[in-house]
Amino acid sequence: MSIIYLCVLNKNNKEFQKNENNLLLQCDHQDSTFLYTDPPTCLGLWVPLEDATIESGCLWYVPGSHKRQRFVRNKGEGPRLSMKGTFPEYSDEEYVAIPAKKVNLVIIHGSVVHKSERNLTDIPRTVYTYHVVEKGAPWSPDNWAQPSEKLPFPSVYAN
Repeated sequence: MSIIYLCVLNKNNKEFQKNENNLLLQCDHQDSTFLYTDPPTCLGLWVPLEDATIESGCLWYVPGSHKRQRFVRNKGEGPRLSMKGTFPEYSDEEYVAIPAKKVNLVIIHGSVVHKSERNLTDIPRTVYTYHVVEKGAPWSPDNWAQPSEKLPFPSVYAN
């Protein structure tokens, strides 16, 4: 499998820091909502720069959620995203925590519903994320990021 690295104006590789006692959370979402190929090939790469514990806001996911529907960019009036199908509601009991040690790599299928909870500790929790898709996979015109001749998606490596 060839991989292309998505780094659109540095908007798609991100460092997320949850400061200590931070009550903000990352809402549940699917990375393929914004980075869709047909067939789906998006992988999210999530690397904690400190230990990510349940208390500090580690990643949570819903097993099997990659088999459901997704949001797409709305080209008309109204909200920026619309639903293709119906987004199911998940109870807290359906989410599974993924505590991860510093610099471990968590790989997330692009269609898996995932989130992170609040950091309730006295230390910050920082993670670095980026996303990859298979090179040559048809890129959806509904995606928010679109390559151009001037700003193509650069490859991680060439074969």
